[in-house]
Amino acid sequence: MHSVYSPAIRALAQAAKAIVFTAQGAELVNDGVETAPSKRILNLFPRYRKTSDGPLVIAELGIDAIRGACPHADAWFRTVITTLAPSS
Repeated sequence: MHSVYSPAIRALAQAAKAIVFTAQGAELVNDGVETAPSKRILNLFPRYRKTSDGPLVIAELGIDAIRGACPHADAWFRTVITTLAPSS
């Protein structure tokens, strides 16, 4: 992480990394209603708002990083791109 982030943000990022490590991969974090990624983030950061903060996190990480870490997300993005691609 860059030094521009506050200690609280760095601590939150480290906690999220620990969750992914414990789950043995980003794809395995979402294993139930109470353990969905947004629920886990809310446990770490109660002010988290999925619809406003989520897109900011995605923008910060970048779609390519997410696709590289999560095969299911990559498959979903490929489906969306194929569906939205103009017909030849």
